Amino acid sequence: MNNATWYGSCLALALFGASGCSDPVPPPAQGGVTVGFTNASPITPGLACSLKSGPSTFHVGSPSPGVGANGADSSGNPLVDGQGGASVSCSVKGAGATFAFTGSLRGPAAEATVVQVRFSGTVTDGTTSYLSGSAYTGTEVDELSTGTDMGSMCAVTVIQHQVKNGAIWASFNCPHMDATPSAECAVTGEFVFQNCDGS
Repeated sequence: MNNATWYGSCLALALFGASGCSDPVPPPAQGGVTVGFTNASPITPGLACSLKSGPSTFHVGSPSPGVGANGADSSGNPLVDGQGGASVSCSVKGAGATFAFTGSLRGPAAEATVVQVRFSGTVTDGTTSYLSGSAYTGTEVDELSTGTDMGSMCAVTVIQHQVKNGAIWASFNCPHMDATPSAECAVTGEFVFQNCDGS
């Protein structure tokens, strides 16, 4: 088919409301997280990590990322944006071992609450990267966020070299997330994002 014929076919499809010549719709973003809250160390006076009730670790995904039943680490089965109350957006773009990354996940946890996490920064495979982040659970802790100095940012490490344009699986350790003046927590865990913007 020459260019003129292709253009004419697409024009005819467009006039009749068909979408045969449009780009394919990308799959929705996916995300999962296992996140735990403990007291920061050292504890800032008056800013303990006071969970309102119940557990201190929350799992989003079926299963969430982490150590599986066989003892091996697993990226789990992440939630899909727009399904089951999940909202996922992410971007992983780069070349070589270094990627600009932003990820946001809000979804139902196995512990019968809503969990939300956000991360943003530059990730380099094979070394510890420092990202800004925030975390929130609907029934347990107010929204916590990192400061701007490296000592309070999240140390992020890619797991099993699983980072590429459009996807990342990593662990995180945020020594000081706070919701001044109400709370301060250390926040740790693993996240996975897939089908992200990667172009």
